[in-house]
Amino acid sequence: MPEWKVNFIVPELFNRTGRYSTIYPVKSDATRILTCVLEYFENKVRVTDLLNEFEDGQWEQKVSSYFKIRLSKEAVIKMPENLGLKIQYNKTEKGIINLVVQK
Repeated sequence: MPEWKVNFIVPELFNRTGRYSTIYPVKSDATRILTCVLEYFENKVRVTDLLNEFEDGQWEQKVSSYFKIRLSKEAVIKMPENLGLKIQYNKTEKGIINLVVQK
C-alpha cells in the first residue's frame, strides 16, 4: 500500500472562554468582500459568513451561518492517532493547528 500524507489546518476554536464574537476579514477584491464572524459559546462556535458583492451598480449582502463544535487541542491531535495515523508535524501558530499525518 502506498504511503500518503495529509495536512490538516484547523482554527484553534477551543482557546476562548465566555461568550463573545470575533470578526475576521477573509478576502476582498474590487467587487467582493468576504468577512467571517465567529460567535463563541461554551461547546460550539457559530460561524457567520458575510459576502458583499457589487453588482449592477450596487452592493448586495449575502449571509450564511452554521455551527462548529469546539474541541480541545488534545482531542484534535488524538483523532488521527486513534485511526492509526502517525503525526509527522504538529505546530500551533497564530491560532491555527497545523498537523501533517501519515498512514
